[in-house]
Amino acid sequence: YVRDNFGVRMNTVFKFYYQTWILWSLVGGYGVWRVARESKVQFLLPYMFCVVLVVVGGFLYTGLALWSKTNGMKGVVVGNNTLDGMDYIRRSNKDEYDAIQWISNNLPDDIVILESVGGSYTNYGRIAANTGISTVLGWPGHEIQWRGDYLEINKRQNDIEVLYSCRDWTLALEILNRYGVKYVYVGDLERNIFSRNSLDKFSKNMRLVYANQSVELFELY
Repeated sequence: YVRDNFGVRMNTVFKFYYQTWILWSLVGGYGVWRVARESKVQFLLPYMFCVVLVVVGGFLYTGLALWSKTNGMKGVVVGNNTLDGMDYIRRSNKDEYDAIQWISNNLPDDIVILESVGGSYTNYGRIAANTGISTVLGWPGHEIQWRGDYLEINKRQNDIEVLYSCRDWTLALEILNRYGVKYVYVGDLERNIFSRNSLDKFSKNMRLVYANQSVELFELY
């Protein structure tokens, strides 16, 4: 398999096997027909039985896998079905949902909002993902996967951690200017990682433009 930052076969399956099997399916269809046409009569019935068995087995997996992965179709609560990708935020963290809505409706798209950095498949990167506004760094693992530049990604992650955790406003301002950050977001995730004393520098040196019970958004002026 292709050795990449995953270290296992996953990326090989995604990038090569799926496409290869699509191409092989075309060849396989022709192959089944060609072998059937060239087979002697006494071998044709067993051959077609094997072909049908393989095809039915493939479709059988599709149905059983769907049933298994959806917990017998019980994984979704009837009545809460929605195509709104932000509905889970509204139900799990109303303050964050309201903040995201305010940002989407009141701030331009060509700015940079700073938010804390965390692991893949977590709630980190939620502001950029749900508003379409740029941030300094999203999920580091995914950025490394697609960009491959470990040094730049590690540097950005370290700068973000320093910016949130330091109490030196001069250092914080230098990092903000380095990445063209206009707004700093402070929500539950940021407060769970960084101390109140570290976060106080934003309220002392930036303008508070939005706040609710658990979210503060500061503007650099």
